[in-house]
Amino acid sequence: VLLLLTILDISRLHAYFGILAKSRPAILLFVAAVAIAVLRPRLLAIKNLVAAWPGRVMIALFLVACASAPFGLSLGGSASFLLFDYSKTLMYAGLLIVAIRGWRDVERLVWAYVIAVGILAFLSLFVVGISKTSSGAMYDANDVGLIMVVGLPLAVVLFQTARAPGKI
Repeated sequence: VLLLLTILDISRLHAYFGILAKSRPAILLFVAAVAIAVLRPRLLAIKNLVAAWPGRVMIALFLVACASAPFGLSLGGSASFLLFDYSKTLMYAGLLIVAIRGWRDVERLVWAYVIAVGILAFLSLFVVGISKTSSGAMYDANDVGLIMVVGLPLAVVLFQTARAPGKI
């Protein structure tokens, strides 16, 4: 479920198909991932959230963001950003942190990222093109560039370490 969520979040594949976009698959996958986490906690490494440094850093950044909100230009704008944008990122990061139990899980998540980058590249070049303005269904050129800068080295590493089926 988390791999599909990663692919949808990065590639935004669901946004290009009307009926799929209306079903809100990213929200459904997130709810499914949380439900699985609650129903089968033995599949998770909950200790990673506070014992490992990424979890502690994530919690610290959230606290700093909350503490700095009153000092922004607009308290309502800061609160809105924290509730509707930053919280989604933190929840997804938290799911990733507790879902990683070993190197195999990291490899699967990297594969999901690389697959999503491939889908995004195809959609950017052949379906909608890279726009100068960002809309809900597409990234702008800077966003695609940043995603590709991260995805291309990961793809090279995966293709070097993969067996024949992975290279195909």
